[in-house]
Amino acid sequence: MKYTSCLLALAAVSSLATSASAYTIVSGDITSNTTWNSSGAPYILEGPIYVKNGATLTIQAGTIVRGQPRTGSTAPGSLLVTKTGRINAQGNSTNPVIFTTAAVDVNNDSVADGSLGNYTRFNPSIHNQASDFLDQDPLNSPLAPLDGNGNGNVSLWGGLVVLGSAPTNLGTGTGAGGDILAGIGNIEGIAPQTADTEFGGFDPNDDSGILRYISIRHGGDELDVANELNGLTLAGVGAGTTVEFIDIYSTFDDGLEIFGGTVNIKNISVVFAGDDQFDFDQGYTGKAQFLFAVMPYFTETDGDPFGSASGDKAGEWDGEDSSERGGDVTINADGRPVPFSYPFVYNMTVVGSDLPASSAATQTTTDKGRIQMRNGFNGWLVNSITVNTGSSVALEVANSGLSPFTSADNATAGTLGVGCFTMSDVTAPSGAALTALANGGSTFTNPASFSLTGEDQNYNGSATLNPRPTGNLPAYFNPSCSELGGGFFTDVSYRGAFAPSGALWTTGWTAANKRGFLAN
Repeated sequence: MKYTSCLLALAAVSSLATSASAYTIVSGDITSNTTWNSSGAPYILEGPIYVKNGATLTIQAGTIVRGQPRTGSTAPGSLLVTKTGRINAQGNSTNPVIFTTAAVDVNNDSVADGSLGNYTRFNPSIHNQASDFLDQDPLNSPLAPLDGNGNGNVSLWGGLVVLGSAPTNLGTGTGAGGDILAGIGNIEGIAPQTADTEFGGFDPNDDSGILRYISIRHGGDELDVANELNGLTLAGVGAGTTVEFIDIYSTFDDGLEIFGGTVNIKNISVVFAGDDQFDFDQGYTGKAQFLFAVMPYFTETDGDPFGSASGDKAGEWDGEDSSERGGDVTINADGRPVPFSYPFVYNMTVVGSDLPASSAATQTTTDKGRIQMRNGFNGWLVNSITVNTGSSVALEVANSGLSPFTSADNATAGTLGVGCFTMSDVTAPSGAALTALANGGSTFTNPASFSLTGEDQNYNGSATLNPRPTGNLPAYFNPSCSELGGGFFTDVSYRGAFAPSGALWTTGWTAANKRGFLAN
């Protein structure tokens, strides 16, 4: 409903229009088909908003959605698409759908008013949304990763969560013929646990909707104590769902975390996530191509890490999560989790955070962008490159200490392969980790002499990173690096997330490109 002169505080969705601007307050769950568009934007999420009961939320190109920051015991704004809901959010390369914060900066000092856990929320009765938002113009002038005090522009709202009914390896049963709860869990970071927080099931082709040309910025706050949301969370999401051209920028916890499911993803950019850039868990078996990760390589003025780990790993890829869920994993008679983790990842580019000694920036983590595979993770990483992980091992097959998932068991229990993978300025895997990898056509022992223009520059608002490799990058290797995962993949003749010439697929719509940090 729309009102031109007053705001009904008790209405689930309302808007107020003035001669200068319009906005829509969203304070209740979405239980019937609903469309958000640019004329009603920004849409301000007052708290956790659930899409459920068979409803589809359609978000049109150019629409801005803002989540309120957390204030005391009031949870931050977040959007959660349940197993019984669906999302159809489709932007384009000039008008993405943007998710950002509703935090305000009334004195215009480039710092959110208030403090972490008690930020000032947008209040339509006292604030001018055209000028009082911290992120005033997210389409044309995105926020820097650090605020005016040199601290992270993160944890300024919750995040986007999509829950589906595709298989996971959660539970304690034997699949569809046994424990009815096998494969079903509740998503982390949300309390209380209800039917709206459940994910997982037995439909690998489950369809949760479409996410295309979406930019998600400055989130990662917690809905539950000490359990933060990610930029984008996909849990039990099926292969019938479309997820492509996603930008995740400057967020507190993980950039993209996938809990099980079979969803296929393509053209995903994660820049400055405070923990892992890409986190796979609980038996993920989808396909992924054109993944781009840039680690945070700065320390906040107050000495705290940027996010939960100041940029932990480029990839934390677990087959299962028993160490974190008290052994709540479905196990086969041979001791393997069901389903067995087996994604295919093609064309990934990782820019680590290991800067030269002359740089003013420092790191608060020793991981700096490695890809870690552990806990029964299996699958393939193909046609990919990484730079600047420094003393951190570029690829680690970890011994988690959880029987039966030692380093060697990651390989012997299934297949753990890396094909046509090249690295520079990094430490190669060795010992048991190297033995565990089926490393066809990969350059491990003699890293190639290549670089990315701007990779060693500290973020200052004008440094430009060009993720197209220059120098001695080994040629695309065929047939060893031909498609292993079927027709989803685009057949390309280069390594990494970007073609060596032509416009980058991140141009014109991602926050890093609009800031001038990422080349065109």
